[in-house]
Amino acid sequence: MSYRSLESKIRDIFEGFSAAEKGARESDQNDQISVGSYTTKAFEVSPEAQKLYSDLPKTTNASNAQNAAEALDKLFDMVKDVEHTGVATQAHIARALIQADIVRREAAGMFLEKQHEKLIQAALDAIRNKATEHNVIDPNDDYHPADDKRFHNPPKGNDPDPIPGPQGDKDIDNLKRYLIKRSRAAERKIKIIDAD
Repeated sequence: MSYRSLESKIRDIFEGFSAAEKGARESDQNDQISVGSYTTKAFEVSPEAQKLYSDLPKTTNASNAQNAAEALDKLFDMVKDVEHTGVATQAHIARALIQADIVRREAAGMFLEKQHEKLIQAALDAIRNKATEHNVIDPNDDYHPADDKRFHNPPKGNDPDPIPGPQGDKDIDNLKRYLIKRSRAAERKIKIIDAD
């Protein structure tokens, strides 16, 4: 018999689903499976994994089951991440293959290789389907987005004077362009200092 939380069954009643129509699948993110001392976090990705782990045989090795559930949970978390972003990188695929190897090793200890292989292949296919070639950066590519002429801003401090002559003079002595004007006493002090 599969595990179903009370909240999940009440939700099914309000939504009008019977357990037979629903197929006894956990669909809520809060309804996760406990395997040993580990509670899964991403098993809603695979209803088949929920069914398998809720009905494990009593002769199953508990440590293998817990390790396999942890690795599968990491694999399903990667599937959720890839589905959310819509892009799978080579790093995603490499980490997924590592987790798949761990699951295979632990499934061999539980004697449930065939059931786990279906779960692994479904998860790997979901990740590989989102892998695209445009994610690969060509190291020989000379174009950089910062080289785009639309984003080029020349330095503003080196602009020449717009008007030649005293009208365009930006020297400190031309006080018409500055908001702060010196008092006569300050100008005298500057002249005294310049004379020294």
